[in-house]
Amino acid sequence: MNDFQKHVTHYIQWLEGLQHPLTLDLAKSIGYSLNGGGKRFRPLLGLSLATDFDFDLSPVYPWLFSIEMIHTYSLIHDDLPIMDNDDYRRNRPTNHKVFGPSTALLAGDALISESILNLVKHYPNDSVLALKLIKLLCTAIGPEGMVQGQMLDITSKNSLLNLKDLTYMHRLKTGALIWATLLGTAYILNLSDDQLSWVDQLGWDIGLAFQIKDDLSDSSENIEHGSLPHLIGLDGSNDLLNSTIQRFDTHLSHLNLKEKELSILIYHYLENKGR
Repeated sequence: MNDFQKHVTHYIQWLEGLQHPLTLDLAKSIGYSLNGGGKRFRPLLGLSLATDFDFDLSPVYPWLFSIEMIHTYSLIHDDLPIMDNDDYRRNRPTNHKVFGPSTALLAGDALISESILNLVKHYPNDSVLALKLIKLLCTAIGPEGMVQGQMLDITSKNSLLNLKDLTYMHRLKTGALIWATLLGTAYILNLSDDQLSWVDQLGWDIGLAFQIKDDLSDSSENIEHGSLPHLIGLDGSNDLLNSTIQRFDTHLSHLNLKEKELSILIYHYLENKGR
């Protein structure tokens, strides 16, 4: 992660040097959220998968940085007054509370385009791979993926979703970027079609497991209206979590990984989620 952080720091310094003095707050706003104290879970997922296949990590960093850019943009926009209207994230004032809603909005917009440009810059010698990564990223975050999940979340405030629609919402809002992280890393590792299939399924199930654990943590004292525990109870939610974990254990076993970094990471985060 130290090498990955150097990648982030270098980018922020480059961006600040690029800005007109009157627009420097845009670069500072981007840097503020990119270095917002997150656990870098998605980059860690990709790095763990590459490590488990004993693969050189350096070709994976740019892809994972684009993923982190998208994750950061989504948090900036989610916190805005027109969305969740949150004042704090990770024990710090949210971006719009520091730089104002307009700058925060533009910082999020900039990170979307930068995530695509970053892939074009760093995979110039393999246009097929670059196009696959760009297509994957846009699929995961657009109206077929994360944005649709966010829209479902907004509309669900006025109507209670059934279990099928709720898990579909979580699959897109939370799971799509996790799925893309692992599948894009697998593309870079040049895994076989069979291995890609297992990674594909693994990514979706990790995203679902994390959302179930989130709902269970949030409902530890009071069951939240519209959550999974509200729809199927605490026991039903735990059963769904356990069956999801069993599935991704199967996916992991079929990958025949040389190391166990990915498995250790997933279980560590599941165990500590909500603490």
